[in-house]
Amino acid sequence: MTDGPAVLRFDVLVAAEPPAPGADRAPPRPSGQRLDEVRRWLAAHGATCHPTGFGLACTVSRPAAALLFGHGAAGPELTVPTPIAHLVDQITVPADPEHF
Repeated sequence: MTDGPAVLRFDVLVAAEPPAPGADRAPPRPSGQRLDEVRRWLAAHGATCHPTGFGLACTVSRPAAALLFGHGAAGPELTVPTPIAHLVDQITVPADPEHF
């Protein structure tokens, strides 16, 4: 899918699981199971998602975005759909890159 007016790009910050007692101090990351559950749910609703270090980078058609996030879906922060709200901390729309 290419970027353009017919496509919405968004990033999903998947909630990290708390570290186990005595675990090292590395930044917490979401589990593979959480990432996969969110990715499958979004894919079932028309999004294309790719894993990142924090969650998912996704694209979706504008009509599908309207169904997922409401008709004004533009960002910078989108409402997390209720079925995945327990797995997701935040959904944001990244700024468009500047071309010189």
